[in-house]
Amino acid sequence: MTLRFVPMPSALFTTSLSILAALACLPIQAQEFTGPVGFTKTICLPQSDAFCSPSFNDREAFMGVLGITTASGGAATISPSVPPVWTSDQYKDFFYVRITSGAKSGMYYQISANSTSTLTIDLAGDNITGLNEGDSFKICRFWTLGTQFPPSTQSTIIPSLSTDTPDRRSEVLFANTQSSGINIPPVDKYYLVGSSWLKSDDATASVMNDVIIPPDSYIIIRHNHPAISASTTFTTAGTVDFDDMALCMQTLASGSQDNHLSLGRPVDVKLAELDLDPVSFLDSLGSLVTQRRDLLCVYDNTVAQVNRGPSAMYYRMNGSWYMVGGGATTYNDAVLPHSAGFMVRKYKTNVDQRQIWISNPYND
Repeated sequence: MTLRFVPMPSALFTTSLSILAALACLPIQAQEFTGPVGFTKTICLPQSDAFCSPSFNDREAFMGVLGITTASGGAATISPSVPPVWTSDQYKDFFYVRITSGAKSGMYYQISANSTSTLTIDLAGDNITGLNEGDSFKICRFWTLGTQFPPSTQSTIIPSLSTDTPDRRSEVLFANTQSSGINIPPVDKYYLVGSSWLKSDDATASVMNDVIIPPDSYIIIRHNHPAISASTTFTTAGTVDFDDMALCMQTLASGSQDNHLSLGRPVDVKLAELDLDPVSFLDSLGSLVTQRRDLLCVYDNTVAQVNRGPSAMYYRMNGSWYMVGGGATTYNDAVLPHSAGFMVRKYKTNVDQRQIWISNPYND
């Protein structure tokens, strides 16, 4: 298995990968394992927002094959085909199951509990239809604020001097993935004081180091305090994920819906290589506003701006990509940078529904 790299459009992004073992060489059976590892870096400008996401898995703790799967009350219990020997609840809350083959390939589910040989996963509104015995899966650990930005060693976030608002420096904002409509502002904001991550609107100053960073969305690193005059570097390192990733996109009958997403990959991906089928991404009928359907919106981290909107909006027509305001020029070779967040604005549908985009740029 090889990695294909697209040249970066800016020196502000660098990528380095160290391939330690090809996943294709690993036997598909229950085991602890370590896959290929690497790191990426993204520059976060002062007086600006940087839309970022971890582009590696924090840790891939287990790989196996499904045996019996049962569902009850919004949860499912997974029994690996080869009985493992786990410690009860060792994967609880901070780990998830990623399905890596079969009809559900790419889907992930948070682990709510585990016994010595079974996993309980939160279906989050999904069901187990299509999840079959013999499907492969792996267990991965979520990134959290405390693991992605360890208070004692990280250099991306400028620590705040105190909990007082004037003393706050860098902030991390989470995209709002739950509300309906468009132009939805971020939902939560966090800052670092000493060894603790705190939430901006929490008067109790509860420690938030364990807040999970979703693997399919992005965070915003905000350097907006006047005292921040230099750029910092967002570095993410871990295990390269060569498997499918399922990105869930919501549509509405009442109007358009914004979906805040990330590919979670350490490589640039051309628009023409996004594996967006006509069901996942609705083609436009023409270039006029009334003819456009789904839109892919990207953010330019190389330009300093707070509360930034999309730097470009793309639509697809007759198999080619075009930019809003870009005339008849095609943008098939435009790229989504590694570690970056983006947004898909879904056109209204007849009924509210969820659509699944299976992404895997390594298959091209």
